Amino acid sequence: MKDKDQMTSTPDIDLGLQHTLKSEIGCSGTGLHTGETVSILLKPAPTNTGVVFCRTDEIGNGAEIPALVENVVEATLCTTLGNKDGVTVATVEHLLAALAGCAIDNVYVEVSGSELPIMDGSAAPFVFLIECAGVVTQDAPRRFIEVLKRVDVEIDGREVSLSPGSGFSVGFSIEFDSDAIGKQDMNVRLVNGTFKGEISRARTFGFAEEVDQLRRMASPSAEASTMLWWLAVMKSSTTRACATKTNSCVTRFLTVSAIFISPEPRFQAISRDIVRVTP
Repeated sequence: MKDKDQMTSTPDIDLGLQHTLKSEIGCSGTGLHTGETVSILLKPAPTNTGVVFCRTDEIGNGAEIPALVENVVEATLCTTLGNKDGVTVATVEHLLAALAGCAIDNVYVEVSGSELPIMDGSAAPFVFLIECAGVVTQDAPRRFIEVLKRVDVEIDGREVSLSPGSGFSVGFSIEFDSDAIGKQDMNVRLVNGTFKGEISRARTFGFAEEVDQLRRMASPSAEASTMLWWLAVMKSSTTRACATKTNSCVTRFLTVSAIFISPEPRFQAISRDIVRVTP
Protein backbone atom coordinates (compact mmCIF):
# COMPACT_ATOMS: atom_id res chain seq x y z
CA MET A 1 0.00 0.00 0.00
CA LYS A 2 3.05 2.20 -0.33
CA ASP A 3 1.68 4.23 -3.25
CA LYS A 4 -1.20 5.61 -1.18
CA ASP A 5 -3.92 4.25 -3.47
CA GLN A 6 -7.40 5.52 -2.71
CA MET A 7 -9.31 2.81 -0.81
CA THR A 8 -11.99 4.92 0.81
CA SER A 9 -15.59 5.92 0.21
CA THR A 10 -14.36 9.49 -0.41
CA PRO A 11 -11.67 9.29 -3.13
CA ASP A 12 -10.46 12.90 -2.63
CA ILE A 13 -8.93 12.11 0.78
CA ASP A 14 -5.13 12.50 1.04
CA LEU A 15 -4.02 9.04 2.18
CA GLY A 16 -0.54 10.31 2.95
CA LEU A 17 -1.87 11.96 6.12
CA GLN A 18 -3.75 10.67 9.16
CA HIS A 19 -7.50 11.21 9.56
CA THR A 20 -10.12 11.28 12.26
CA LEU A 21 -13.82 12.07 12.46
CA LYS A 22 -15.14 15.61 12.14
CA SER A 23 -17.76 15.10 14.85
CA GLU A 24 -19.08 12.50 17.26
CA ILE A 25 -21.69 10.04 16.05
CA GLY A 26 -23.30 6.94 17.53
CA CYS A 27 -25.87 4.21 17.13
CA SER A 28 -27.55 1.42 19.06
CA GLY A 29 -28.30 -2.17 18.20
CA THR A 30 -28.28 -5.74 19.42
CA GLY A 31 -25.23 -7.89 20.08
CA LEU A 32 -25.46 -11.05 18.00
CA HIS A 33 -23.85 -13.33 20.57
CA THR A 34 -25.00 -11.67 23.80
CA GLY A 35 -28.49 -10.59 22.74
CA GLU A 36 -27.99 -7.38 24.68
CA THR A 37 -28.90 -3.90 23.48
CA VAL A 38 -25.68 -1.94 23.14
CA SER A 39 -24.78 1.59 22.13
CA ILE A 40 -21.58 2.84 20.54
CA LEU A 41 -20.23 6.37 20.16
CA LEU A 42 -17.47 7.18 17.68
CA LYS A 43 -15.39 10.18 18.79
CA PRO A 44 -12.56 12.13 17.13
CA ALA A 45 -9.06 11.38 18.47
CA PRO A 46 -5.65 13.11 18.24
CA THR A 47 -2.92 12.02 15.86
CA ASN A 48 -1.15 8.75 16.62
CA THR A 49 -3.99 7.53 18.84
CA GLY A 50 -5.09 4.66 16.62
CA VAL A 51 -8.42 2.92 17.17
CA VAL A 52 -9.18 2.61 20.88
CA PHE A 53 -12.27 0.89 22.28
CA CYS A 54 -13.56 2.25 25.60
CA ARG A 55 -15.97 0.12 27.65
CA THR A 56 -18.23 2.72 29.29
CA ASP A 57 -19.79 0.03 31.50
CA GLU A 58 -16.38 -0.62 33.07
CA ILE A 59 -14.59 1.69 35.50
CA GLY A 60 -11.02 3.02 35.27
CA ASN A 61 -8.24 2.95 32.68
CA GLY A 62 -8.68 -0.81 32.30
CA ALA A 63 -11.73 -0.07 30.20
CA GLU A 64 -9.55 0.97 27.23
CA ILE A 65 -8.66 -1.62 24.58
CA PRO A 66 -6.40 -0.53 21.70
CA ALA A 67 -7.19 -2.24 18.39
CA LEU A 68 -3.82 -3.93 17.97
CA VAL A 69 -3.25 -7.38 16.55
CA GLU A 70 -1.61 -8.63 19.74
CA ASN A 71 -4.81 -7.77 21.61
CA VAL A 72 -6.85 -10.34 19.68
CA VAL A 73 -7.84 -12.89 22.33
CA GLU A 74 -10.49 -14.92 20.47
CA ALA A 75 -11.58 -15.45 16.87
CA THR A 76 -14.35 -18.05 17.13
CA LEU A 77 -17.38 -16.80 15.16
CA CYS A 78 -16.22 -13.21 15.75
CA THR A 79 -13.10 -11.20 16.59
CA THR A 80 -12.63 -10.34 20.26
CA LEU A 81 -10.07 -7.84 21.57
CA GLY A 82 -8.86 -7.73 25.17
CA ASN A 83 -6.39 -5.88 27.37
CA LYS A 84 -4.06 -6.88 30.20
CA ASP A 85 -6.83 -6.29 32.75
CA GLY A 86 -9.05 -8.90 31.15
CA VAL A 87 -11.56 -6.42 29.72
CA THR A 88 -12.79 -7.50 26.28
CA VAL A 89 -14.92 -6.26 23.42
CA ALA A 90 -16.28 -8.62 20.76
CA THR A 91 -17.56 -8.55 17.17
CA VAL A 92 -15.31 -5.65 16.22
CA GLU A 93 -14.48 -6.86 12.69
CA HIS A 94 -17.12 -4.95 10.72
CA LEU A 95 -16.42 -1.61 12.40
CA LEU A 96 -12.66 -2.04 12.00
CA ALA A 97 -13.13 -2.86 8.33
CA ALA A 98 -15.26 0.27 7.87
CA LEU A 99 -12.68 2.45 9.62
CA ALA A 100 -9.89 1.07 7.44
CA GLY A 101 -11.99 1.39 4.29
CA CYS A 102 -12.80 5.02 5.11
CA ALA A 103 -9.18 5.86 6.04
CA ILE A 104 -9.94 6.66 9.68
CA ASP A 105 -6.68 6.30 11.62
CA ASN A 106 -7.61 7.81 14.97
CA VAL A 107 -10.89 7.31 16.80
CA TYR A 108 -12.25 6.52 20.24
CA VAL A 109 -15.06 3.95 20.19
CA GLU A 110 -17.17 4.08 23.34
CA VAL A 111 -19.14 0.85 23.87
CA SER A 112 -21.79 0.30 26.52
CA GLY A 113 -21.31 -3.48 26.65
CA SER A 114 -19.05 -6.40 25.84
CA GLU A 115 -19.99 -6.63 22.17
CA LEU A 116 -20.63 -4.25 19.26
CA PRO A 117 -24.09 -4.27 17.68
CA ILE A 118 -24.39 -6.59 14.68
CA MET A 119 -26.49 -4.05 12.70
CA ASP A 120 -27.32 -5.77 9.37
CA GLY A 121 -24.32 -8.09 9.58
CA SER A 122 -22.10 -5.93 7.35
CA ALA A 123 -19.74 -2.96 7.52
CA ALA A 124 -22.11 -0.72 5.51
CA PRO A 125 -23.98 0.83 8.50
CA PHE A 126 -20.65 1.87 10.02
CA VAL A 127 -19.51 3.38 6.71
CA PHE A 128 -22.75 5.39 6.75
CA LEU A 129 -22.02 6.64 10.28
CA ILE A 130 -18.50 7.69 9.29
CA GLU A 131 -19.78 9.56 6.24
CA CYS A 132 -22.38 11.35 8.36
CA ALA A 133 -19.77 12.37 10.93
CA GLY A 134 -17.36 13.59 8.27
CA VAL A 135 -13.63 13.04 7.90
CA VAL A 136 -10.90 15.48 8.98
CA THR A 137 -7.32 15.42 7.69
CA GLN A 138 -4.74 15.67 10.47
CA ASP A 139 -1.26 17.19 10.36
CA ALA A 140 0.71 13.97 10.71
CA PRO A 141 1.90 11.38 8.15
CA ARG A 142 0.29 7.96 8.06
CA ARG A 143 2.42 4.90 8.61
CA PHE A 144 2.19 2.17 5.98
CA ILE A 145 3.31 -1.41 5.77
CA GLU A 146 5.45 -2.19 2.76
CA VAL A 147 5.73 -5.91 2.05
CA LEU A 148 9.31 -6.73 1.03
CA LYS A 149 8.98 -10.39 0.09
CA ARG A 150 6.35 -13.11 -0.16
CA VAL A 151 5.32 -15.00 2.95
CA ASP A 152 2.94 -18.00 3.06
CA VAL A 153 1.02 -19.54 5.95
CA GLU A 154 -1.02 -22.77 5.90
CA ILE A 155 -3.16 -24.01 8.81
CA ASP A 156 -5.64 -26.90 8.64
CA GLY A 157 -5.93 -26.74 4.88
CA ARG A 158 -6.38 -22.98 4.78
CA GLU A 159 -3.72 -20.90 3.08
CA VAL A 160 -2.88 -17.20 2.98
CA SER A 161 0.01 -15.37 1.35
CA LEU A 162 1.29 -11.81 1.42
CA SER A 163 3.27 -10.50 -1.54
CA PRO A 164 4.95 -7.23 -2.56
CA GLY A 165 2.82 -5.02 -4.80
CA SER A 166 2.33 -1.50 -6.10
CA GLY A 167 -0.90 -1.00 -4.14
CA PHE A 168 -3.39 -2.82 -1.94
CA SER A 169 -5.28 -5.64 -3.64
CA VAL A 170 -6.84 -8.86 -2.39
CA GLY A 171 -7.36 -12.16 -4.19
CA PHE A 172 -9.57 -14.72 -2.49
CA SER A 173 -10.77 -18.24 -3.18
CA ILE A 174 -13.24 -20.30 -1.14
CA GLU A 175 -14.69 -23.77 -1.50
CA PHE A 176 -17.57 -25.21 0.53
CA ASP A 177 -19.31 -28.54 0.31
CA SER A 178 -22.56 -26.79 -0.50
CA ASP A 179 -24.47 -26.40 -3.76
CA ALA A 180 -25.38 -22.85 -2.78
CA ILE A 181 -21.75 -21.75 -2.51
CA GLY A 182 -19.34 -24.27 -4.04
CA LYS A 183 -16.03 -22.81 -5.21
CA GLN A 184 -15.68 -19.10 -5.87
CA ASP A 185 -12.88 -16.64 -6.58
CA MET A 186 -12.71 -12.90 -6.18
CA ASN A 187 -10.06 -10.25 -6.82
CA VAL A 188 -10.43 -6.63 -5.84
CA ARG A 189 -8.08 -3.65 -5.87
CA LEU A 190 -8.83 -1.11 -3.17
CA VAL A 191 -9.00 2.08 -5.23
CA ASN A 192 -11.49 4.87 -5.88
CA GLY A 193 -14.12 3.87 -3.36
CA THR A 194 -14.20 0.12 -4.06
CA PHE A 195 -14.45 -0.66 -0.35
CA LYS A 196 -17.83 1.06 -0.06
CA GLY A 197 -19.11 -0.08 -3.44
CA GLU A 198 -17.92 -3.68 -3.58
CA ILE A 199 -17.10 -4.86 -0.05
CA SER A 200 -18.85 -2.92 2.72
CA ARG A 201 -22.31 -4.44 2.12
CA ALA A 202 -21.03 -8.02 2.42
CA ARG A 203 -23.02 -9.75 5.17
CA THR A 204 -21.90 -12.50 7.50
CA PHE A 205 -23.81 -15.76 7.04
CA GLY A 206 -23.55 -19.40 8.02
CA PHE A 207 -25.18 -22.78 7.58
CA ALA A 208 -28.28 -24.20 9.21
CA GLU A 209 -26.25 -26.88 10.97
CA GLU A 210 -24.31 -24.14 12.79
CA VAL A 211 -27.41 -22.80 14.52
CA ASP A 212 -27.32 -25.50 17.21
CA GLN A 213 -23.73 -24.57 18.04
CA LEU A 214 -24.68 -20.92 18.36
CA ARG A 215 -27.60 -21.79 20.60
CA ARG A 216 -25.38 -23.87 22.90
CA MET A 217 -22.92 -20.98 23.22
CA ALA A 218 -25.51 -18.24 23.71
CA SER A 219 -27.45 -16.95 26.68
CA PRO A 220 -31.28 -17.18 26.46
CA SER A 221 -31.59 -13.58 25.27
CA ALA A 222 -28.77 -14.05 22.78
CA GLU A 223 -30.43 -17.22 21.48
CA ALA A 224 -33.55 -15.29 20.58
CA SER A 225 -31.49 -12.56 18.97
CA THR A 226 -29.46 -15.06 16.95
CA MET A 227 -32.53 -16.90 15.68
CA LEU A 228 -34.25 -13.66 14.61
CA TRP A 229 -31.11 -12.55 12.79
CA TRP A 230 -30.82 -15.93 11.09
CA LEU A 231 -34.43 -15.71 9.91
CA ALA A 232 -33.61 -12.37 8.30
CA VAL A 233 -30.53 -13.82 6.60
CA MET A 234 -32.47 -16.85 5.33
CA LYS A 235 -34.73 -14.52 3.34
CA SER A 236 -31.78 -13.65 1.07
CA SER A 237 -31.64 -15.40 -2.29
CA THR A 238 -29.10 -18.12 -3.01
CA THR A 239 -27.30 -15.87 -5.48
CA ARG A 240 -26.94 -13.11 -2.93
CA ALA A 241 -25.70 -15.56 -0.33
CA CYS A 242 -22.94 -16.76 -2.64
CA ALA A 243 -21.71 -13.24 -3.32
CA THR A 244 -21.98 -12.36 0.35
CA LYS A 245 -19.79 -15.22 1.47
CA THR A 246 -17.01 -14.32 -0.91
CA ASN A 247 -17.05 -10.66 0.04
CA SER A 248 -17.41 -11.39 3.73
CA CYS A 249 -14.10 -13.22 3.71
CA VAL A 250 -12.45 -10.22 2.09
CA THR A 251 -13.95 -7.97 4.75
CA ARG A 252 -12.37 -10.11 7.43
CA PHE A 253 -9.03 -9.78 5.65
CA LEU A 254 -9.37 -6.02 5.72
CA THR A 255 -9.99 -6.17 9.46
CA VAL A 256 -6.43 -7.41 9.87
CA SER A 257 -5.26 -4.42 7.85
CA ALA A 258 -7.21 -2.10 10.12
CA ILE A 259 -5.35 -3.43 13.14
CA PHE A 260 -1.91 -3.50 11.55
CA ILE A 261 -2.12 -0.03 10.04
CA SER A 262 -2.18 1.60 13.45
CA PRO A 263 -0.04 4.72 14.05
CA GLU A 264 2.04 2.60 16.42
CA PRO A 265 2.07 -0.93 14.96
CA ARG A 266 3.98 -3.69 16.71
CA PHE A 267 5.52 -6.57 14.84
CA GLN A 268 6.93 -8.87 17.51
CA ALA A 269 6.12 -11.99 15.45
CA ILE A 270 6.93 -10.59 11.99
CA SER A 271 10.46 -10.69 10.59
CA ARG A 272 11.86 -7.27 9.65
CA ASP A 273 13.01 -8.61 6.29
CA ILE A 274 9.37 -9.33 5.32
CA VAL A 275 7.69 -6.01 6.08
CA ARG A 276 8.81 -2.42 6.56
CA VAL A 277 6.88 0.43 8.16
CA THR A 278 6.98 3.76 6.32
CA PRO A 279 7.64 6.60 6.74
